[in-house]
Amino acid sequence: MTLRSDVGGVVRAALNPITGASKVARFLLGVLAKQPDVRPVPRLTEDGLGIALVRDGAVTGVVNLLVDGDRITRVWIQWNPAKPTRWPGGLRTSHP
Repeated sequence: MTLRSDVGGVVRAALNPITGASKVARFLLGVLAKQPDVRPVPRLTEDGLGIALVRDGAVTGVVNLLVDGDRITRVWIQWNPAKPTRWPGGLRTSHP
């Protein structure tokens, strides 16, 4: 599993890809612990399973998961409040 992030300088990001399930999990938990007012909400996007990062009712970021069989193989974080509205295909309003 590999995690890559794009935060546009707005939120602290991993400068290099993070590899390995436990390292990715620790990174995600650490980032969310520093943002206690953000709620992760599962969503479908046109390019797969995603998690909307919601603060005060607004989507401020997106986590996209690439799944191969029963395993997550890639995690991509886009966390810049200006960009989720430009997410390719957008976020669907229904939950998976």
